[in-house]
Amino acid sequence: MSHSYGTFVTSKILQLRPEVVDRVCLIDPVCCMTCHPKLTRNFVYRSYQGWPLASKKRFMDWIQLLFSRDLTVADTFCRQLNGMDVNVFAHDFPVPTGGKKHLLVLSGQDPLVPAHLVMKQFKEVVHVDTLLNERHGHGDFLFDSKYLAYLVVDIRTRTEAGSTKAAAPAHRSPGATL
Repeated sequence: MSHSYGTFVTSKILQLRPEVVDRVCLIDPVCCMTCHPKLTRNFVYRSYQGWPLASKKRFMDWIQLLFSRDLTVADTFCRQLNGMDVNVFAHDFPVPTGGKKHLLVLSGQDPLVPAHLVMKQFKEVVHVDTLLNERHGHGDFLFDSKYLAYLVVDIRTRTEAGSTKAAAPAHRSPGATL
């Protein structure tokens, strides 16, 4: 399981050592569609204004700003990142055994990942499920306790031995579609 920048690491494992992977869960996967200008424009070149604690969105913007200006991350995006080297494609996902599936968790309001294009890219891939929350932005699942609980149950069910499909949790967050 990986989120955001961590999905780059997972994509390299999928590309270099697919035999060690049973299933993956990528949340807000920036490794999908790395060639799309939305990622670089909104992560590297976007300017931020206003008081960071004025709203949750403004706070998340400032967290993103701090992360994007980290020396290692900035160096990676501005100098060393070859998007096609870390971009994950449908053929990079090995077919899991026993009818199990990989999972992509997407956020409809994500300023970095073009969620609807990623969904379109993986629509025909039978061994990859996509879960979309239309209301969330990048990382917003961390602040939505009901949706986070739903994800934990779903992922736990998927990882149990012999499990082939997602859970049917007691709560399904509004805006979430599978």
